[in-house]
Amino acid sequence: MATLRNLLTILVIGLFIGAIAAFVMVTQAAAGPQQTPTSPGIVFSANAEPSSFSCKNTTCSGPGQFGFWIWCTAPTSTSSGDCRGSMFFYNIQPHAVQVAGGVTLTGTTATMTVSSASTAAIGVGCTLTNNSLLSGRSNTVTVTCDATSWSKPGPSGASTTKADAIVKILNRPNETSSLSSN
Repeated sequence: MATLRNLLTILVIGLFIGAIAAFVMVTQAAAGPQQTPTSPGIVFSANAEPSSFSCKNTTCSGPGQFGFWIWCTAPTSTSSGDCRGSMFFYNIQPHAVQVAGGVTLTGTTATMTVSSASTAAIGVGCTLTNNSLLSGRSNTVTVTCDATSWSKPGPSGASTTKADAIVKILNRPNETSSLSSN
């Protein structure tokens, strides 16, 4: 008898939880689609670009290509844009390294300054500059890297992407900022 009572109790509790879940789903559907706020941001992206970087503290090997995907919040008059992403330099290391930094936006020029963590396998300290801010895949981005202060392998010099780099400005702010990056 106790087993039947336990089974009935579990069944009633299960039905009760199911009814609550159904109620929540129906009320959310009735409320309509949820709007996700979009914050301003800037994205730079390029893949398998020809590289003219030299290799510091290592011997270059592998294809001389580099690439990046970096997303930043847009700078405002009270804060600089915060950047996160990854960069790769195939002639130094066969996989991407995580980078972080800041962005400035002045007129039609966006400049990202990023670096790898001190614990990363390679030392990356680069500035990425786009002078047109045309949204889409028709941009050139100049990448300048300085590895002179690193004791680990890293890229040094400058390379410019082909005119196929992606620059995307999301919810562009109404103001122009020239705050320095962090």
